[in-house]
Order: sequence, then C-alpha cells, then structure tokens
Amino acid sequence: MTKISKLIDYNATTIYKSPEMINPKGKIIGPPADIWMLGCIAYILAYGRHPFEGVEEKNIPNFDIVYSTDDLLTDLIKDMLKIDAQERLTACEITQKLDEQIATLKRTEGIG
Repeated sequence: MTKISKLIDYNATTIYKSPEMINPKGKIIGPPADIWMLGCIAYILAYGRHPFEGVEEKNIPNFDIVYSTDDLLTDLIKDMLKIDAQERLTACEITQKLDEQIATLKRTEGIG
C-alpha cells in the first residue's frame, strides 16, 4: 500500500471516496474529490439514501447511479458525481448555478 493510499484510508470515509481516491495511482487528489463528497451528500438529501449504498468500493467508478427525478437538483448532483474529476463542477460553478436558480425562482414567484 502506498503512502497516499494509507493517508486516504485513514482520512476518508469509504462510502464518500471519489474514484480518484479509490485508485490514486498517478492521479491528483484535490478539490474535485470534495465536490464528489458534496454530491454524495446532496444525493442523500434528495433521495434519502446514499448513491452507492451496498456497492463495493472497487465498483464505484463503474456503477450507474439511479436518479428518480429530472430537475435542476438532479442535474447538479450528476455534475458533481462525474467519474472524471476534471469534468466535475467547481465550487464556484455550483454557486453560480444555485444563484441562477434562486434568481429564476424569485422572478417567477414574485419574491424579493
């Protein structure tokens, strides 16, 4: 086990590990891993269960996540749970998408 693998195992909860944390060989682990974890939490809040509940860690990068709705939140979660770390949204992009949705809701609902 490599030093980075030992650090990941010690510091990361298995069910929230991003694909690059599961197989770190030659990969950079940075902010996209945090976005992955945030995506897992958002999925739990939206659907009441973990997206990888009952899935073995080694199978997470190849697992097809089930989404029961098709809306802004689902699109946001999908963009946070991209297998390729470089394709995931950044924190700024998430904030921008949420701000845009809030502004739209305010206009359509006549709020504030």
